[in-house]
Amino acid sequence: MQGPRVIAVHDERGERLVPNVVDVKSDVAIGRLAVGSFVALGARAGGLVVMMLMMDLVVHFLMAGVVVLRQVVEVVVVLRRWELVAEDAGGGVAGESEGQQQSDGLHGGSGEKWRLIVRFIKKKRKHGKTKADSIGRDQFDGSQCAGRQCEMFFRVTLLLLAVALLACSAQEHDLLAGITSSTGQLIGGIAKLPLVRQITQMSGDLLAGTANLVTTVPLSLVRSLGISYGFPTLVSDTNSVEVTNRIINEFTEGLSNEDINLTITDLVSKYGYPIEKHMVETQDGYFLTMHRIPNDNASAVFLMHGLLGSSDDWVVSGPVSALAYLLADEGYDVWMGNARGNKHSRFHNAFDTTEADFWDFSWHEIGFYDLPAMINYVLLATRSARLKYIGHSQGTTAFFVMASERPDYNNKISLMIALSPVAFMNHVKSPIVRLTAPGAPFLHNIMKGLGLYEVLPDNAATKLLRQLLCRAERLAEILCTNFVFLTLGFDFEQLNVTNLPVLYGHMPSGASGKQFAHYAQGIVSGDFRQFDYGDMVNTVVYGEKRPPSYVLENVRTPVAMFYSEADWLADPRDVDQLYNKLTNVIDLYKVPYEHFSHLDFIVAKDFKTLIYSRIRKLLWTFQKYDFE
Repeated sequence: MQGPRVIAVHDERGERLVPNVVDVKSDVAIGRLAVGSFVALGARAGGLVVMMLMMDLVVHFLMAGVVVLRQVVEVVVVLRRWELVAEDAGGGVAGESEGQQQSDGLHGGSGEKWRLIVRFIKKKRKHGKTKADSIGRDQFDGSQCAGRQCEMFFRVTLLLLAVALLACSAQEHDLLAGITSSTGQLIGGIAKLPLVRQITQMSGDLLAGTANLVTTVPLSLVRSLGISYGFPTLVSDTNSVEVTNRIINEFTEGLSNEDINLTITDLVSKYGYPIEKHMVETQDGYFLTMHRIPNDNASAVFLMHGLLGSSDDWVVSGPVSALAYLLADEGYDVWMGNARGNKHSRFHNAFDTTEADFWDFSWHEIGFYDLPAMINYVLLATRSARLKYIGHSQGTTAFFVMASERPDYNNKISLMIALSPVAFMNHVKSPIVRLTAPGAPFLHNIMKGLGLYEVLPDNAATKLLRQLLCRAERLAEILCTNFVFLTLGFDFEQLNVTNLPVLYGHMPSGASGKQFAHYAQGIVSGDFRQFDYGDMVNTVVYGEKRPPSYVLENVRTPVAMFYSEADWLADPRDVDQLYNKLTNVIDLYKVPYEHFSHLDFIVAKDFKTLIYSRIRKLLWTFQKYDFE
């Protein structure tokens, strides 16, 4: 097989704080904070609503113009068809004599002509179509739909088109941001009026006074059944007034960090590390960017990010706890990969990012094409026989695809460390993921029909959404964070809130909708298998109606798996199923921290103690195999 093509290589350096029972005063304060936060959130969202109403108004005026234009065209058609009627000896609206009179009128003065047109329109509305109308109108109005229905159809169509255009990455002008910002400020000002504040306070008191009463019975039932729950809410064991105030203060402190807006090359250089950028072309034409913290003649470690991530994930925590820096300090040659479609890998030799063909991939293609291309490149550049692989989330999924579908690559990896391994997803805890999984393939098809192929790209539209929902009020920002935890698992105690703005500045980095659809299929089917296109297409692509399962027995690389009890995407039961399928697991490590979440595997405050100390031992043990 042909080796990777080198496109470019160059240097670019230049604890638990709250008891289980919270007193009523704290509940009241929390209730006020909750309602107040939602008011602030609504103020930002109001800007988006008003903007949508403005678009609908514009569409309404456009439709009105279309109606006027249509009436003008109809009059022109009527004039023309009357001339045809006049020449038709057997034609007419109400008989030959009347047709003759109207024909004579047409050749008379203009006033008589218009009077006859008015008489014609009235008669047509009363008796139906005339022959002349049948000649031209049926051809002009082929849709045969009622006026009101047509108007609503076109208004909805144009409105959807406008929304789709606003979602495009090309919409980077300041007009949209200005409109939403001004509207948000207006509604925000209303929210600050004394009357509105009083209503907010009363609503908060009511919310707090009923919260415990409403939740006592179901929570008691849950506890009596021995069910462990960790659903993130504002009123919870780990989210009191004191904790909330601490989070707000820490987050505000982090807003001045310049790392928020630095590129990965500038970020790494800032902390005194060398940084290189390399590019490689895959077998199917995608150009992938890799970032390297070089250490010549050292053992190479390849890091692969998760879904919606990028190489930035390995450095955003800073030099104290980010894995890339820790490995570089240890003397390793650190390579950070980027999957096709994220912000660093958006080029193809034939397709543009605006084309559907560019986004026609899932994590299967990342494992089948992207990883082999990048691994070949690293081995060639370092003149090594093997490297060590560390993946997080989707980075583990892609590896299992590669090692099962292209088993020759097992010989090129001396050790694979899986942080939160994702393959089987039968017991996913995330409420959002479980609720949306059954409809995800359908939603994926709807998005494709609208020309929306990318999910959460790093562009002006997503930055605008963050501004609308998160920027004005600090607690509203925490609500946005809560949404992230609602998807990935909830753990404030390991979250470095001061560094949260930096995290937001570097992720999400974009992904194909097909990647989400593929994971959703795994939740529904309970299997780790290739993409399901439906019976007919599956027969063409795979030669059978059901997509084939990945043969995990082909994975011969020594695998170390890190997992946690509170991981909402990689449930311990699913990890155990994966463990039983693999034949060469050399370490199965459960993080000794009860609330350790999915995202904590790369950004936890105690990363060095809970994760890196074990990674370090594993890498040292297998280091001798890289140069054999």
